[in-house]
Formats: sequence, C-alpha cells, structure tokens
Amino acid sequence: MKYRTFLLVLLLSFGSVIAQQRRGRHVLYQVSNKEVVQNVFPEAERVEEYNQYWYRICNSSNETLGFAICSRNYCSHIVGYAGETPVIIITDTHFIVRKTAILSNYESPSYLRMLVDRGFFETWNQKHIRKVKEIIPDAVTGATRTAAAIIENVHFLSEKGSGILPEKKAKRATVKR
Repeated sequence: MKYRTFLLVLLLSFGSVIAQQRRGRHVLYQVSNKEVVQNVFPEAERVEEYNQYWYRICNSSNETLGFAICSRNYCSHIVGYAGETPVIIITDTHFIVRKTAILSNYESPSYLRMLVDRGFFETWNQKHIRKVKEIIPDAVTGATRTAAAIIENVHFLSEKGSGILPEKKAKRATVKR
C-alpha cells in the first residue's frame, strides 16, 4: 500500500513538473511580412527601402501604393510577456494608417487573438502617422504586458517616422520612347 501511494505521489509530482515546463516554453509565431502588406495592398509586388525607417510599397508598374515602417531593427529592448514585440505600420501615400500588425514573435497566440478580436490593432487606423503617438488604446485584461509593449513600439515608430517622412509623390517607372 505504501509503495502504491509513493508511486502515485511520484507520478503526480512528475506530471506537474512536466506541465509547468511546457507552459514555460514559448513557440515562435511566424508572420509573413508579405501577407501583411498584401492584406492592405493586394496588388503590391515589392517593398523597397526608402530611408532609415520607411519602406516604399510598389506595384508591378513601380507606382507607390503606400509606405511601411517597422520596429524590428530598433525596439528589441521592448518586450512583452514572452519577448520582443516587433510591429509594422502600413500607411497610404498620405501617411494615414491602414494597418498595424505584430510581426513574428513568441507571444501567446490566444492573447494576440484577444487583442485582434477587441479591435486593439485597429485603434490607429485612419489616423495620420504623426497623431499615432498621441493615441493610447485600452489594454486588454490578461494581455496587458503584451499590449503595453506593442503600444510602445507603435509610439516609437510614430515619433521616429514622423521626423523623416518619404516624399508623398508616387514614383513611376520611366518609359523610353
């Protein structure tokens, strides 16, 4: 009897330790930058670096469809619950935000889904990039650390990106005649 009790306690303890270790592991949730861009501009063919912060989104005729700015290279010190929370902001040619999204990360997909479902990322839509840094959306209970990190990334991009906006004029491919 003592042996069975000991064995049962040992198995329960071992199971508990394994469960805690699994909860502590974080899995990379990969996000395709191309899919994020084409979600806003389906006709986008390429994205090219414009300046230190901005990228130009072009169609097959080399016309500028909009711009993108990304925090991946600048905000590695900003962390959510499970690590870095890199963000991309996509704007039209007048720098009105069309989409804000988190890029590849280790955050919990269920918490990110909660943020998406509650309209968190849409808070900045239809706002000029210069005004984005003034907007602080409500955090979502249960994902406050992640939300705070995303907000900090977005505000960084607004502040830095507003200082060196690309030219609004669409560049077109030159045709030789």
